[in-house]
Amino acid sequence: MKLLPRRRILRLAIYIVSFALVVIAGDLVLVEVRRQIHPGYGTTRLIAPVLPDGRIDYLTAMDDMASDGITPQNNAAVLILQALGRKGLASNQPENGVTNRLGMSPLPQNGDYFVTYDDYCTAHSITNTNDPAFEVPTAFPLKLPPSAADYLKINQKPLDLIIEASGRPRFFIPFYAGYRVETVADVLLPHLGLIRQANQALVMRALIDLDAADFAGFRDNLLAAHRLARLISNQRTYIDRLLACHFESTACEAARTALAGGKLTADQIRALAADYAGLSDLPRLDPAIDNERVFGLDIMQAMAHAPYFRSGEIANSVISRDFLPPAIVAFLPIPYEGSMRTINRMADGNLAALQQPTYAKQVDALQRFYEDTRAQAGNEIVSLVTPNFPIPFVSLNLTKILGSYDRARMELTLTRTAMALAQYNADHHAYPATLAELDPTYLPAVPEDIFTDHPPIYAPKGDGYTLYSVGPNMIDDGGIRDKTDDLVASLP
Repeated sequence: MKLLPRRRILRLAIYIVSFALVVIAGDLVLVEVRRQIHPGYGTTRLIAPVLPDGRIDYLTAMDDMASDGITPQNNAAVLILQALGRKGLASNQPENGVTNRLGMSPLPQNGDYFVTYDDYCTAHSITNTNDPAFEVPTAFPLKLPPSAADYLKINQKPLDLIIEASGRPRFFIPFYAGYRVETVADVLLPHLGLIRQANQALVMRALIDLDAADFAGFRDNLLAAHRLARLISNQRTYIDRLLACHFESTACEAARTALAGGKLTADQIRALAADYAGLSDLPRLDPAIDNERVFGLDIMQAMAHAPYFRSGEIANSVISRDFLPPAIVAFLPIPYEGSMRTINRMADGNLAALQQPTYAKQVDALQRFYEDTRAQAGNEIVSLVTPNFPIPFVSLNLTKILGSYDRARMELTLTRTAMALAQYNADHHAYPATLAELDPTYLPAVPEDIFTDHPPIYAPKGDGYTLYSVGPNMIDDGGIRDKTDDLVASLP
């Protein structure tokens, strides 16, 4: 007792500090214990390949699965990168890493590459940011400024190369080409933005060709846009899938613009209808869910293995906001293995919802699943030390993505129906009273609205017709073009 301070306040302070040090030591032990991850189906899902430090090599695993059966001859990405140039290569990979992985020659720094509209404006001192040259026309006569024709002219060779590429059956660009990113979420996809602009240019060129009575050019460009949608929709991220939806919808709208403009002969309509009948549907979303699962698992694994401060930085980068000072994570016993189980449960719940037979039941299942999951998550701060940690941060409401995806699928159905109506009108000089009259001569079956499982709204009117889907909200808003959720293919 002689060693203790005589003043009670000092004695109490020593007790408090000693207790705090014990608590901190215990906390740090718990933090370290919870950073241990045991590979398995319920946790890491994949158990190989394994990096030297024991982590699952998700980056290589994803590339291996996506590249199975890929050759330089069947891979559309080889020709597309030749059309896009070095701007299409990830800047966080070696200079020639991607092209070497694909078995192609290195891309020269300069070449006859696709020129983005922003670069075109800069080179030609076009300062009007509202210049509609890059907007796809939606009606004839086409309203295009002079810059549109010149823009397409300078991009003729790369666009022709992209058309050739669209005829190949596979598309693969590696995530890993020599430099290992910290997480799969750090993979860069610069080619997507360039392909998006190139796809718009193809659709614009299709309509310009048709206006010049070049049906072959119109057909080649338009179908290439659809084929690009299918190539991109088989890729590994939701971003790819949503971009494919945009490609599909834009091309479908251009096809209906051609029909409404009276630019196609009866024989040309029949030929185009046959082309559209031969298009495959966009693939299901299920593989993208499994890939997004891997993204979440890889992030959890990276946080568990990173230095404490870096774990906090990774968390903030994923959340896209400064949620917590990174140093705080050093003292948070985040149950990483339990969090990985939660991510798997979330992905499995999404997959189970998509197995429902109709859009309405899928949406209902997703909404109920999200409500239950959110209820389990609780407070963001509290959830940090529970297996529910990922729920508020990496959960993604699939309902909106599903709606966008099925909108694109429905656009194709409406376009096929519009072509069948045009053929019927060419043969009978009138539109049918009901869509049932198109079956089986013009369509193999009466089409269904994905969002209702009933035929889309249709009625002939004068020299045209009303035709629309109620859209993802599943409510008939009257088919008012551009002002409702409805997908409208009415004429005029």
